[in-house]
Amino acid sequence: MAKNRILTGFAVCLICLLSSCGQRANLTQEQKRRDFEYLYQTLKQNYPYFGVGLRRTGIDWLAKHDEFVEKIQATNSDSAYIFALRDILRELGNGHADMSFVSYYEDYTSLYKKIADEYPRYKKWVATLEDRKARPRYWQRLLNGNRQEAKSNTAQTVVSPRVDYSDSLLVKEKTGIMSVTSFNLFNIEKDKPRIDSFLHKIRDYDHLIINIQNNGGGATRYWKENIVSRLIRDTVIYPQYTVIKDGSMNRHFYPAYVDSARVVAKEGTLQHIPVELLDGTFRLKVETDTIIPQNPVPFKGKIYLLVNSAVFSSAEGFAYFCKATNWATVAGVQTGGDGVGSDPVPFVLPESGIIVRYPALTGFNADGSLNFETCTIPDIIIESENSHERLNKLINGIRQEP
Repeated sequence: MAKNRILTGFAVCLICLLSSCGQRANLTQEQKRRDFEYLYQTLKQNYPYFGVGLRRTGIDWLAKHDEFVEKIQATNSDSAYIFALRDILRELGNGHADMSFVSYYEDYTSLYKKIADEYPRYKKWVATLEDRKARPRYWQRLLNGNRQEAKSNTAQTVVSPRVDYSDSLLVKEKTGIMSVTSFNLFNIEKDKPRIDSFLHKIRDYDHLIINIQNNGGGATRYWKENIVSRLIRDTVIYPQYTVIKDGSMNRHFYPAYVDSARVVAKEGTLQHIPVELLDGTFRLKVETDTIIPQNPVPFKGKIYLLVNSAVFSSAEGFAYFCKATNWATVAGVQTGGDGVGSDPVPFVLPESGIIVRYPALTGFNADGSLNFETCTIPDIIIESENSHERLNKLINGIRQEP
């Protein structure tokens, strides 16, 4: 009996221990302060867009240090603290600087594990996400609480699944329209046969519109493999001007890159480099990217890429490619940018275990301007009230071509 009681007591302790796994008591004010100082110094030493943020929004993020400290120390709970940090990060004005690795922890962890199988350098992303100091699930419950509650309250509502790819034919105009609202990595293989079938249908058409309005990005492989490699007959090589700040966190994720790059300076066509990138701490590497034809469809018509201000990340990379190579005529309005670079990198705050991400690599357009700031300016500007109207205006323009 005594033995059973000991085992029972041990089981109770074990259950209590397991149930508290990932939990954390309220942070003290000093812990919040140390947490924030680590965040502040990491971004100060590694983040590339403080100047862009000041020019775009008028917010001098680094100069607001004391104001931010007061804001977080005015919080009286962990929940209030993480929302205060979220708001502070939002003042950077960058869709890649946030707590997405907390909000979607399981999705990102699964994604980077799969990517790391093919690209070993992403093992560092996985290692950070699985760091023993990280407490993603605890903070996820706090950060996503309202979202989960809203979801549970509408559980009985029937919601149609989002369709990221669609296509249509304008037979009279001999114009094909392909619309892609996400370059989701997991849709590459799923969408490939549909795209292949569509491209064969338009092989003798005069025009192709690739509509990527409202596409916030995903995987560059999507548009390279499913679209471009199927429509080129010769290998395409184009330049990439990538830039990184020489900070310790950046060196951790990109050691060989930082060492092999040169200090940023105005040279050649790169005459519009922002002044803050000329302080000697930023490094430039000029590389080339290559796309090889893969069983190409013999389409000889004119290609248009239709964009709007919501085009971001890898979708912006597609717009950059089209401008850099003249592979397609870009139409619409100025994009959202940040398409030259690589995946945002994660780091763990030491006291809370919150995972934050930021873009380490940035990139220049051909004139030295930051792609994140000046984005891509279309060859044909099409102003309109909405995306549907913009597409119709492009179609009408094609109809009026001689």
